Amino acid sequence: MIRRFSARARLAAFAALLCVVAVLGVALPLSVELNSQQAQSQRQAVVVLAQTIAQLQVGDTPPELAVDGLIGLGVLGERRELIQQRGLTDALVETYARRCPPRLGPGRAVVVSTSGESGPVAACAPLTGGKALLVVAEREGSFAQVRRRRLLVMVIAFGCMAAGLSADVVRRALSPLEEVTDAARRLTQGELEVRLVPPGDAEFLPLADAINQLAATLATRQDEISARLELTRQLAAIVAHEVRNPLQSLTMLTDVIAHEPELAERLKLLDMSLREVALIEVVVQRLVGSGGELRLVRGQASLTELLERCVAMLGPRAREGKVTLKAELPPERLVASVDAALLRRAVENLLLNALQILSEAGGGVVQVALSRAEAPARAIFVVDDSGPGVPLVDRARIFQLGVTNRRGGTGLGLALTKQVIDAHGGTLDVEDSPLRGARFILSIPLEVD
Repeated sequence: MIRRFSARARLAAFAALLCVVAVLGVALPLSVELNSQQAQSQRQAVVVLAQTIAQLQVGDTPPELAVDGLIGLGVLGERRELIQQRGLTDALVETYARRCPPRLGPGRAVVVSTSGESGPVAACAPLTGGKALLVVAEREGSFAQVRRRRLLVMVIAFGCMAAGLSADVVRRALSPLEEVTDAARRLTQGELEVRLVPPGDAEFLPLADAINQLAATLATRQDEISARLELTRQLAAIVAHEVRNPLQSLTMLTDVIAHEPELAERLKLLDMSLREVALIEVVVQRLVGSGGELRLVRGQASLTELLERCVAMLGPRAREGKVTLKAELPPERLVASVDAALLRRAVENLLLNALQILSEAGGGVVQVALSRAEAPARAIFVVDDSGPGVPLVDRARIFQLGVTNRRGGTGLGLALTKQVIDAHGGTLDVEDSPLRGARFILSIPLEVD
């Protein structure tokens, strides 16, 4: 597997290469300049040598000459004779003398040595009698040194400038990556609203898009989880409500059974209690298995018997709250395809709501009536009470979850009742009652398509 270096490493390498190119761009001209200076110095020595020889009489002892650039003049043979010595040391002259060829052809002049890049330049030429003339010329060292120093400063300046530009290039190139890293860090901290502005560098554009899509996906998932948690909370509250109210009725019914002297009546009440326990289990299973949307389990059921059981079950609670509970049943037996468990709970919730309001007020009257209507065929439950009623401003939202018309209410019973009736394809309305309280009208179709 081929190892790929990180973007930071690649950019650093690019910056280093840029610095090298910048330095070489200045260093190479400097090298050419130095070579040119050296060649010029050698040519200068030859020119001085030629001028010196031109002023000498071959075979004579050279007199002191005044030639521009001439700083040393001597005759080399068995004995060395220095004619001019302007600042030259004996050791330096000795060095030049040793490097001068022992035999030179007539008319030849040779540059034999340089002492550093800024020191004098030496050359020698043949004389008669096997002797040689040593000429030491001054190099234009001061100008060369100035040029070299200037070029050195330029190299350093260009190097620093290249390094600065490279650092800026690396910083700008890595800026989108740092933004992506910061966005990813904020995402891990739960800031799901973070979004990246598309970078100008096309290389980082897919990464920025991926981060934005990830943030949007996480935000959507979090909203879904929050919605599910809220649904679970609501479902738990509804289940608790639908268990608590029947248990209260069962508690009162148990007290009635305990004080009932007739065995037959006790057995009848006991059977009613067992049915109520079974009904609680069925309702809980329906609610838990619904996942927020009620799924009906329809079957043919007698609506007349359903209402009779509701009234019988709530009778003890009505008596305890000093409420008169009346029921008007139709002369004929009404049968419909319904979810009997959920419809029973819906009717009970309407009756319980009225009983609780009147119990808190010190008593009253609750009346429930079941009738049949035609065109289309439907069953109608009407619950009237003599309580305070429901204000007009609250009627549009009384069936919403969490909205209640009594002190200490949870706002769950009427909301669940509305869901059950909607699932049956029916309607649920509230209006003023002839008893000067509230009237709830529950209507469901008798025929299911």
